[in-house]
Amino acid sequence: MVKLGYDLNGTSEDPSTPDGLGRLIFRRVHEHFINDGAREAQGYQDFSPEGGGYKSVNGLPLLIGVPNTLATFISRWQALAVTDAVTQNGISVDSIQKFQGAHWWDVQPFALTRNLPHGMWIDSGPPPQLEGQSRELFRSNIVEVIRASSQLSPDDGVTLDISPSVFGNNSLGSNDGKGRSLNPVTGQPYPPNVVKRGDFTRVLAEHWADGPKSETPPGHWDVLANQMRDHPDFRARFQGLGTEFDPLHWDVKMYFALNAALHDAACAAWTLKRQYDGLAPYDRCSVYGGDGAILRFLFHFKL
Repeated sequence: MVKLGYDLNGTSEDPSTPDGLGRLIFRRVHEHFINDGAREAQGYQDFSPEGGGYKSVNGLPLLIGVPNTLATFISRWQALAVTDAVTQNGISVDSIQKFQGAHWWDVQPFALTRNLPHGMWIDSGPPPQLEGQSRELFRSNIVEVIRASSQLSPDDGVTLDISPSVFGNNSLGSNDGKGRSLNPVTGQPYPPNVVKRGDFTRVLAEHWADGPKSETPPGHWDVLANQMRDHPDFRARFQGLGTEFDPLHWDVKMYFALNAALHDAACAAWTLKRQYDGLAPYDRCSVYGGDGAILRFLFHFKL
């Protein structure tokens, strides 16, 4: 910003100047959303259990590394006590896990509607549970996580072809794609791209985590949007048709639509998380980020 000639300590809100307009927009947006339910003024902390905040049915945190320590309700969220807990960026954190975003069902979305206070914006149904009729599905999901976690070594000799000819081209919200037979731009077949399975799965998980540049997981969608926008073959047309938009016109609407959708996805997913009190990876995979298939990979491989 300094290289572009902007005063980082400026206070002007003159809308006739770029930095003044930016400050004016920021202040008005901030004033509008300061009471949107995210509890920004309270450091984004949940209400106390006595005040309607979240309280785990499993009570005390589960001690990691202590034999024969069991959760009371296996199908419900369980806090862990992790010795020397750090983030993937090496930042020390509280060793006692907390239910993050438990109050997010009160946050004002952009376009979602619901019939009841604290109701679900999008109800994908409860997760499978060990107790009851869905116990076999619960067990198979756990086995799937264990199996995926066992496939992270790059030295097991297993390879995958991740060429677009056999990988991707999923239907919306699924992981059912079988690739494309031809490159839609060149009309030619895609060449094979054989890689080690362990390398692919680890990179896939680490990409969607909060990386060293701290884009945050939803922020990766903005990175992808930037890469698309900066590609030399990109043309700013709505659904690829019609007259090309002015670059600023396109950018403003693109970022608005993308991040409003991400915000609504977070509201929907965290409401499900609070409503059904499920354990990961279910609570985040249902709708968050708009692609449950990719998010399922992320949370399976991070476990």
